[in-house]
Amino acid sequence: MYYSDDDLIMISALQHYSFCPRQCALIHLEQQWEENYLTASGRVVHARVDSGIRESRKNVRKISNVRLVSRKLGITGIADVVEFHHHNGSEENIYTVKLPGVSGKWKPFPALNAI
Repeated sequence: MYYSDDDLIMISALQHYSFCPRQCALIHLEQQWEENYLTASGRVVHARVDSGIRESRKNVRKISNVRLVSRKLGITGIADVVEFHHHNGSEENIYTVKLPGVSGKWKPFPALNAI
């Protein structure tokens, strides 16, 4: 089954739901949002990530502000940071992608540390 654009769930809604289902409903269904000191500090921290910075070290590339869509899973959103590890071909049946302007194939991972 593949989901249409109208049926995709925002990745941020999943994060909000895992924290608090009520908060998720207020933000994503009722469009209720009120900034507090925690959300304000989070906004400041995200300023660097949201700028689209790229970082490379050996066989790992970190890219911030990455647009993600999976019609199979029914999700969409923007990942803060995604790490791409160069795929050397030793593992079989592994999902890899090509990066624009970079040779080889790369395996994506959610980044644990921001750029």
